[in-house]
Amino acid sequence: MVQHVTICGAGTMGGGIAIGCLAAGLDVTVLDTSEAALDRLRTRVAAHLARQIDKGRISAEGSVAAFIELLREIERYDLPGHR
Repeated sequence: MVQHVTICGAGTMGGGIAIGCLAAGLDVTVLDTSEAALDRLRTRVAAHLARQIDKGRISAEGSVAAFIELLREIERYDLPGHR
């Protein structure tokens, strides 16, 4: 059974996949070459989790745990030969 997903790219598609995987309870690692894209993803995930709390779909404790887990696993990755 899949327990961990690594996503290459923190753009629209990668971010959506990351949010979906977190919602499914999976551990998620997101890699990107752009620190700006990673910052946007962090903001997007925080906003998504806040909406889920407001709707009563998740607890604040669960939200914080998911966000901390993702923050730990979002990282800038320099691809060989990438400038």
